[in-house]
Amino acid sequence: MATGGGRTGTANSGAARPVRRPPRPAGRVMIVGGVVVLVILALVSLGYHPTRAQRAADLDAYLNETMASVSTCAGSVTESLSAVTAVKSGGHDRAAGLGATARGAGDCAPGTDRQLAEVGERQVPPSLASFHLGPAVVDLLRWADPDAEQVLTDAARLLRARGASQTTDESHLLRDLRALDARRAAIDHAFTAAIRATGAASKPPTLPG
Repeated sequence: MATGGGRTGTANSGAARPVRRPPRPAGRVMIVGGVVVLVILALVSLGYHPTRAQRAADLDAYLNETMASVSTCAGSVTESLSAVTAVKSGGHDRAAGLGATARGAGDCAPGTDRQLAEVGERQVPPSLASFHLGPAVVDLLRWADPDAEQVLTDAARLLRARGASQTTDESHLLRDLRALDARRAAIDHAFTAAIRATGAASKPPTLPG
């Protein structure tokens, strides 16, 4: 009986053991799913080959929108520099120039001018990715702030200047105009290369400097 009881106990203990199953690879399912998505996206991108005409149309639209966004700042800089030139030539209407510099302080700051802020928010069309226009867009924003902002500050100081301080203020303006022009030249170079490659009808943003 003892032997039989022992056998029964052994059999029962064996039957009571829980069946251990290998853990379900939940993480593996997610990884595989992510890989599938990446493969699909890669295949889609590889299959996207815009024509030259499509690139030209996209570039024209992008440049037209971008120029509209920076036109107010560019106009304020042009008006301010024209006022400085007029005063240096013997004109007396300093107030008009100072008004332009005051407006430009807001027009050329992305933080206060919504149109200018849109330059940084606007996505370069995917069809133009091979031209790497991102740095040119950054340069465009920097052309406005701080470069154009500094030129406007210099112009305001020169319009208020009297006597010997005019020479110092004029030298500061000329120095900062050179920086503004160098930035404009870099922007022109990047967009002109894309325009020539696509045959687009537009021109680089028209910027004083």
